[in-house]
Amino acid sequence: MSDIEIVHKVYVGIGSNIEPIAHITKCIKSLKENFSNLRLSPIYESSSMGFDGPNFYNLAAFFETQNDLVSLKKFFDSSLLFEITSSSRIPLNPLRFK
Repeated sequence: MSDIEIVHKVYVGIGSNIEPIAHITKCIKSLKENFSNLRLSPIYESSSMGFDGPNFYNLAAFFETQNDLVSLKKFFDSSLLFEITSSSRIPLNPLRFK
C-alpha cells in the first residue's frame, strides 16, 4: 500500500427554493465541518424551470477531500442531502420535468 495521500478536488452545486437561506446555510455549515479548503461562489437567484414555484438561490462550492467517490456519495446521501430534504418533506430524486 502506498503512503501517498490523494486529495480530490470536488465541485458541487447548492440550491434551494424552499427556505433557501436556512437550507443553504445548513449545507455550507456541514461542508465546513467535514471538508477542507471550502470555497464558495457568489449566490445568484434564478427562476424555477419546468414547474411553478418560488425562485431558487444557487451557488457552487469547491472543497478538497481524501474520501473516494463511494464514500463521498454516502456522505451526501446519508447526512447532508437526506437531512435537508427530509426536513423540507421533499422526496429525493423528484420528477420535475415531464
